[in-house]
Amino acid sequence: MIPKHLSTAYKAVFTVAVALAVSLAATKTAVSADSSEPLIEQKRQQLEQARVDDLFFWERYLRRLDSPGQFPQPDSFYVPSQLIEGGASLPLASMPVHNRRISEAHWRSALDWALQRDTQVMVVARAGRVEFAHYGSGRDAGSLLPVRSIAKPLTAMAIGAAIADGSIRNIEQPIGEFLQAWRNDPRGRITIEQLLTMSSGLTPRVFPTAIEPTSVILQLAEGSDVGAISLAHPLLDEPGMQFAWGNVESQLLSMVIEAATGSSYRDYLQQKIWKPMGLGTSSLNVDREGQTRAFCCLRIRADDLLKIGLMLLNGGEWQGQRILPREWVELMFSPSAINPYHGYQTFIGWSQGGPRLAGPPLIVRNEVPFTEPTWFLGGLGGTTTLWLLPKRATAVLRFGNDPKEWENSSIINLLLTGETQP
Repeated sequence: MIPKHLSTAYKAVFTVAVALAVSLAATKTAVSADSSEPLIEQKRQQLEQARVDDLFFWERYLRRLDSPGQFPQPDSFYVPSQLIEGGASLPLASMPVHNRRISEAHWRSALDWALQRDTQVMVVARAGRVEFAHYGSGRDAGSLLPVRSIAKPLTAMAIGAAIADGSIRNIEQPIGEFLQAWRNDPRGRITIEQLLTMSSGLTPRVFPTAIEPTSVILQLAEGSDVGAISLAHPLLDEPGMQFAWGNVESQLLSMVIEAATGSSYRDYLQQKIWKPMGLGTSSLNVDREGQTRAFCCLRIRADDLLKIGLMLLNGGEWQGQRILPREWVELMFSPSAINPYHGYQTFIGWSQGGPRLAGPPLIVRNEVPFTEPTWFLGGLGGTTTLWLLPKRATAVLRFGNDPKEWENSSIINLLLTGETQP
């Protein structure tokens, strides 16, 4: 984000810039309206002027300056969006009390800890049923939750599906084989696996906190053409040498999917995951060109996200139907060579019984070990999270703000033992 001492100045400058751009566009429109050009030509010129002025970006950027810490972001943050069309998703049934594996007392301890830290939704599910659920004011099982970077693992699932159907040979393929613009570029030698493991060399080792509006990082998040800005990322490190969590890797994976399959990324998710699993309609943010921002801003119902988690826990199978190869799911949650706490767009918790192997940049707010092996899907803050417990085939969803005081293992440890420490 822009530092506080600069945000007011930036906002003032860019408000004026946008106002001038709007005024210029209006003037040009008036000139066109007085001429003999057909209405369709007027509209074409208006659209072209909007592209030149890039009002799409500045509107989103100013909105970001207005409320940098707001959570969840207003609905306008996710507009425009495209639907991942599903069906009439059946809600997960409740687990009978006598079949629960989590005790009432442990649930209450975990929920109390979570509610003190701005939690809005928390759900525990196992064997296709809900053991416990909490929905804050204005939310229920049918609400679309903006789960941010939980969108990233969908790109890994799509790659696994594309390998299974033969569209991609293997993860060692260089992405220049799919991205024409990089066919003869050094960046084209980055492999699919290096994108999956966040070791592409395209992202700074330390993710910047102050981001200028012209930076590729902010342009990717808010800009008008995510495809072009993804391809504009410079190579900062030798691929495969450094772990650096970022957004461009997930975006490039979605572009590889589109080139390999001939389908849009959205259509491929529909075909391979949403329709076969019977998930309800979800949405993904798109840019001005209609390209999906694959790294962020998924909106999905809690039940449907939990179903995806349960499918992964079941080795890629859902209700008797094979969604992903079992071997691929195992790879998704295996420690990568570059980071023992990161798989393919997924996180692997530091669990009890093993030494901590990496420093803070490599562990997502995980200073206390998990009681037992735990995988999770989420973002860098780690607080809107879907945890997966492979030993118990249990999925735990927490949706809420990113408070300063947070330990990623606490909710799971409280659910399993009643204590935050293992």
